[in-house]
Amino acid sequence: MFRLIFSFLALACFFGCEKEDKRELCPDLKAALLHMQVDLAQDEVDEWLADYAPMQDDLDIIGHAVNLEAFVEHLKNNCDLDASVVCYACIETLPVQSEVGIQFDSLGTIVPRVLDLLTPDDGPMTLREIHR
Repeated sequence: MFRLIFSFLALACFFGCEKEDKRELCPDLKAALLHMQVDLAQDEVDEWLADYAPMQDDLDIIGHAVNLEAFVEHLKNNCDLDASVVCYACIETLPVQSEVGIQFDSLGTIVPRVLDLLTPDDGPMTLREIHR
């Protein structure tokens, strides 16, 4: 009888224990993206971007090409967002800006957004704007 109860509990734990549901990850960021509230998204995004120092080389004088790809992967893996690099250092401002495209589901509707990221050659990228 003890073995039966133990086996049942072990199976219940094995099948009942689920991995964290990615849809519940980054809820503050998703809300900020949904309502295009830069001020609410900025702290979280800039905190992640602070980890990426520019790494200049002959092919990337700004030094954030690899960092931008890593940030996109972070959004995909940790926030369950469909993210991709739209362009790198393509908006000619001072400093230049890059764009990351994002799509996510909100109550059955796919919501597209674009993040404009300041991309300086002397420090980490930072969030500048959110738009459609």
